[in-house]
Amino acid sequence: MRKALLFLLLIVSIGVSGQNIREIFMQIPLDAFPSSRMMDYLKDKREYLMTKGNIITSKDKLKDDEVFIDLVDEKNGYIKFTALRGGDETQYELCYWKTKDGHKLVGLNYSYCDVCCCGSTLFFYDLVDNKYIKHKYPSPVMDKLTVDMFLDVEKSKKMAQKDKDITTSFDDILENGFQIEYELPRIGTSIIARINSGSDENMFVFKLKEIVLEWDGSRFKIK
Repeated sequence: MRKALLFLLLIVSIGVSGQNIREIFMQIPLDAFPSSRMMDYLKDKREYLMTKGNIITSKDKLKDDEVFIDLVDEKNGYIKFTALRGGDETQYELCYWKTKDGHKLVGLNYSYCDVCCCGSTLFFYDLVDNKYIKHKYPSPVMDKLTVDMFLDVEKSKKMAQKDKDITTSFDDILENGFQIEYELPRIGTSIIARINSGSDENMFVFKLKEIVLEWDGSRFKIK
């Protein structure tokens, strides 16, 4: 009887701590998705999406706040999916990392485009004892990135002042015209960050086009 009980406890323990990417997609709190209509849609549909596949046959047939699953890579723990928000196509990436502490860190990357440029918002959750604990934004597990890490601000300002097509001040461009885009890893563990200006890149001088954030088992550090 005692051996049977210990075996049962082992099975339960494996079930709780061994979530794969499909289970994480189905369990992650709905507040991870920045749209109440999408939350309602996923409340009814996400288990179907993960077990039976897409409800619609093509991304071209997406309606507002519906979801199309582009890719499920269960082996590497990565999912990519597409949704419409306000008529604009948005991309999501979901993956996880194993931490030195023995739990999982789950990342959800929400990529968007607005009137000026494209960027993304990256959310993290600690998955501990089958509970999802959302990090504050921006997450403390990732080194902070700023525009001037990518852009040579002084040289770009001089170029902008000479360009007659640029009608707004460079300070306004610097504050509102640049967004950081993230790419979660399907292979490996590093996050890639890129800068997006929404304009002709020849107008600006870049120091770096992308920055690699390496995972060390507890946080992402600038390489």
